Amino acid sequence: MGSSTSTLVPTSSADTPTWAKPVPNTPEYKEAGSPAAVRSTARTGFKSGKHMNDDMECFSTDDPELILKARQLMADVYLKRDFVTDSEINHLGVLSEESDPYASHSTYYVVVPKNQKTVLATVRIINFDPQKGESSFPVLKYKKDFDSRALAVLASAGTDNLVEVSALARDKDLAASGTAALMLYKRIFIDACYEDQNGKKSLIMACNPMLYKAFGLLFGESFMRLGPDLPYPGQPASPAILRAEDAAVNIAKASRDKKNPYRGVQEGVVKYFGAGADASLMSDEILSALDTYGYGDLVGKMRTNDWDDVAQREKQALGILKRGAIKGKLKEVLVRYRPEILAAAGLMAYTAARTGVVAESITPVTHADWHAFLGIELATTAPYVWGIGDLARNANNEHYKTSRKVSAYALAGSAFVAPYAYLAAEGTLHSEQGAVVAGGLLALSIGPTLVKGIKNRFERRAPFPRLPTRQRA
Repeated sequence: MGSSTSTLVPTSSADTPTWAKPVPNTPEYKEAGSPAAVRSTARTGFKSGKHMNDDMECFSTDDPELILKARQLMADVYLKRDFVTDSEINHLGVLSEESDPYASHSTYYVVVPKNQKTVLATVRIINFDPQKGESSFPVLKYKKDFDSRALAVLASAGTDNLVEVSALARDKDLAASGTAALMLYKRIFIDACYEDQNGKKSLIMACNPMLYKAFGLLFGESFMRLGPDLPYPGQPASPAILRAEDAAVNIAKASRDKKNPYRGVQEGVVKYFGAGADASLMSDEILSALDTYGYGDLVGKMRTNDWDDVAQREKQALGILKRGAIKGKLKEVLVRYRPEILAAAGLMAYTAARTGVVAESITPVTHADWHAFLGIELATTAPYVWGIGDLARNANNEHYKTSRKVSAYALAGSAFVAPYAYLAAEGTLHSEQGAVVAGGLLALSIGPTLVKGIKNRFERRAPFPRLPTRQRA
């Protein structure tokens, strides 16, 4: 996301592609000196639809003026992100053919203000060029590094059924909310579903590793890594493939899986992307899946094309998606940190019982407020357990960052010391009885941990050799 312009991916790779697919009308814009545009192999005669909200509209375009502006925005963002240099941009303000040999066989999508030609955001899909074969796609330059399973998936799809999502760029000054980018994703995905005639149409891409994780969450097992991160200019890029029809079916299925903590996210995706869709252009497999998994009302709207409430449906769907992400993350954290949570709960109960018993014996010789002491102990239990737990989880992790390790030690140490620092500040340690009781509390706190540490150390040692047993004659 940059400063004035933002959201983009390394040259010819997709910043956040995933749901993308080719559309029937390849832009017939020819840059000066570039080869003639290659017509997409998708079916002809279908005009790609538009996605609109109250202020903006999104569509694929063959308008030379809009394509030029889209490419200029892409070049501007790439330059600001240090993906390219000034020398790679020509007199038109777009990447030169040498730096970007894919423009001539790409379809460009744009988001513009209604009835205007100011490009707020853009993304493109690189179509298969029969004359170039696998060289049509920048990601396939790294095919030799892909694993065998990924190669099998690519082979089953067929190169002529591939498209690559690429060059997402957004002007943050004009489209600050992120809605424009979301509109692009939706339009590309819906057009992709419209165009897939054999169930093999697949999207390949190379996206930011963080975005790769996000799209994996949205598409689940349908979103498959092809190989290791690629050395793209400016940032690493994770190569992936998504079979469109499989994704549409699997998202609907995952949205009803009670074992899936993020099913709310998938439900939001189905409802957001489905709002405004035309059933006559969808495959029977997708419509059947939607109906099977409880989206009969949505399918009914698609069949009648009665979409007078698209904006309201989209707003509701985004609410479901956001709530699903929060709930899913919470469930994920509860499962991942279950040992720490149980340990913290047990330690809090133990601390409350211990402090309550000891407080009566020391109250006559100190002015310490035992309610405050207990409150400090309880408040510092969670960070103490987290710090110890983080150190334990990463004990054998070669990539455990020193800064995080220091933070874990500091958090655990300060949380442990805080209650006793309070006692010292209140003068409890000035009396002999107070010092003894405080020392006892300290011993009771570190005792279990110390004993466990010693036990684990002995268990890690090599066992003593067993003496040979005598054999009976």
